[in-house]
Amino acid sequence: MVRRGVLVHAASVPPAVFERVVPWLAEGEPVRVARAHADWTQPEMAAWLPLLRRHGISLRHHFRTRATHDPALVAMTIDALDLAATAEVDHLFLVGDVGAATPLVERLRERAVGVSAAGPASTPHAFRAVCSDFLDISALSADGDWPAVGRHRAT
Repeated sequence: MVRRGVLVHAASVPPAVFERVVPWLAEGEPVRVARAHADWTQPEMAAWLPLLRRHGISLRHHFRTRATHDPALVAMTIDALDLAATAEVDHLFLVGDVGAATPLVERLRERAVGVSAAGPASTPHAFRAVCSDFLDISALSADGDWPAVGRHRAT
C-alpha cells in the first residue's frame, strides 16, 4: 500500500479548479495526509472553507506580511520534508503554483518519495521534469475532461 499525501498551496489555486483536480488525487490508494497552506484571514480564501470540510483537508495558516514573501510555500516545503523524514508518506501530490520548489522535489526523490504535481501552464519545465507526473490545471475543462497527464520533460 502506497501512503499518499496532498499538500495544497491554496492561495494559488481557485477552489473551482481544485475541485476538478480532486478526482485525479483520488485515483489509487486513499490519501493519508491532506493539508492546505494559505493566509486564511484573506477574504478571497473564504470560498475554500466548504471545500476543505467536504474533502477532509486540514488547513495550515500562515500570515502573509509582504506581497513578495510567501510563507505558505516555505511552510509547505517544511511540511513535505517532515512527512518524508518521518516516513508518513511514500508519494506526495503538490497542488498549486509551486514551480519554485524544484529543490524540494529533488530532495524528496532522494528519500524515495514520489512526487506528482498539479500546477499552472507557467510551471517551469525543470520542475515538471523532476516530478513523476504533472497535471496542467489550466488545461482542465469545466466538464471534467482531462488533458494528457504524465511525465513532462523540458524541451
